Amino acid sequence: MASEYKDQLGCLLEIFSRFDMDNDGSLTILELAALLRFLGINPMGNQIHLLWTNMEVNGNGYVELEAAVESVPRPKTMPDLTFDNSNTERLMEIMSEEEKREFGFDVKAIDWKDYITNVHIPGLRRHVMKGRGMGS
Repeated sequence: MASEYKDQLGCLLEIFSRFDMDNDGSLTILELAALLRFLGINPMGNQIHLLWTNMEVNGNGYVELEAAVESVPRPKTMPDLTFDNSNTERLMEIMSEEEKREFGFDVKAIDWKDYITNVHIPGLRRHVMKGRGMGS
């Protein structure tokens, strides 16, 4: 989990740097809006200003990299969260060998990076964020 967080921060730094036009470690509101649009997030003006207000904490008219980093959710431990795949295991037990070959699955065989990048995030943008000024 900590590794994923470091990866997120690395991506954020790379994207932040790409839109920090004068390389001063901060973004103007226009640079922030361009960054969001690059990510496929198309907020309306009032949404950009709300985000800006929450991130631009020192009143200098810029969002510093540190404020952007603070906006990335930190990993949390969830002691009450339990993963249970017993229904899936029971289903696999009653399947014939032919059904197992046809319908079986191995989560280790999934290319998770490809799935998240090319299926999950585009689906969120298209179906969840649609109509909220943040989807395509």
